[in-house]
Amino acid sequence: MADALAVAAKPGEILTRVSAMVAPKSGADLGGRKRKLTPTQAARAAACVTSMMVRLGVRPADACRAAGVAPSPNNFHAFHLTEKEMGQGGAATFPEGRFSLSLHHYHRLALETARLTGPGAAVDQAALLDELADAFADFLGPFVPVVERTAFEKVAGHLNLLGSYFGKPRRGPGGTMVGLPRYWESCERGSLAYCASKDAMGFVGMGPRENRTGNLPTIHLLPRVVGRVSVPCTIPREVETGVGVAPLFGEAERHLIGRVKADLLYGVSLALTPGRGGRGSASFLLEPWTAIVRGPRSKVRAEDGGVLILTDPAEIMVRGFPFGRLAAEDDEGRFVIEDDGLVEARCPDFKRWIARSDEAGDPDMIGSPRALPVTLETCEMLLGP
Repeated sequence: MADALAVAAKPGEILTRVSAMVAPKSGADLGGRKRKLTPTQAARAAACVTSMMVRLGVRPADACRAAGVAPSPNNFHAFHLTEKEMGQGGAATFPEGRFSLSLHHYHRLALETARLTGPGAAVDQAALLDELADAFADFLGPFVPVVERTAFEKVAGHLNLLGSYFGKPRRGPGGTMVGLPRYWESCERGSLAYCASKDAMGFVGMGPRENRTGNLPTIHLLPRVVGRVSVPCTIPREVETGVGVAPLFGEAERHLIGRVKADLLYGVSLALTPGRGGRGSASFLLEPWTAIVRGPRSKVRAEDGGVLILTDPAEIMVRGFPFGRLAAEDDEGRFVIEDDGLVEARCPDFKRWIARSDEAGDPDMIGSPRALPVTLETCEMLLGP
């Protein structure tokens, strides 16, 4: 986990983004900021990349050619210092127009210098970009509010590292090699799912099953209320009158025992899910639940002043959404809930999901677990205020 998450915003990241913005034909709105370096900043940039080349044993001409900074070797001198100029150090002076003022050229030179370094050499490309960014930090300063990654961009970037990290076989407890893609493939082939009560894998029948989400490594994060709906609560009339025994979901005449408001919510988890090419990816797993704040048979009693106090059960949690019959239970026994009327969506994403499900003509899709990719937008939606 430490290896996967050891990433932080650095000057080199800002340099990379600014380089893309100031490149010709980028179309980026610079907001009045300068596109070109000053001659002094360009001299510092050229000195920096030249120092990298000398230190790493890369010929300036080779780096310039690989970076495509000029059409001819005769023009490469505008991007690096000569050996004599490097020897003069801080006392060196340069004529006007000596260096290119294009930041994106120096950015490419740093990248190509790292790439051209001889085999076996340990080159930290990110460290080179940080070094170059420090050389003209005064130029990058005005861009920082525009290009510095937001907290949610950083979170999304870090979490997505988990997919690639755990997508490869890793040694687990006791020395066992754990390969998630192979595990998922085996579960799918054998129709297996993890059963928490038995702490073992078991056959779950052919075809898709919601409990196969138990095959995904997850970390539970939070509940998220996404909608509200009115639900009638019923039991078979035979159960209510005590005549005979009727199945809870049978077609027998049903007796209404109450009508309550139910909150629709997702249990949000961070999960590792199968990705493209047999690799793993980080996703947000959304599992549907229905919460009844007060059961239909909850009793009330009046206190002084006429204040009504609800007795247990204060809340009933049911796995799934009530767009089909769901079994619920209070302190007096089991009953059935089913939606009655329009859903009041409290989340734009859920509202769009309902609309798509209606268009597809598949009401069961609304209540199925969902896996959302980890992006800036999903992090803001699920982890923000």
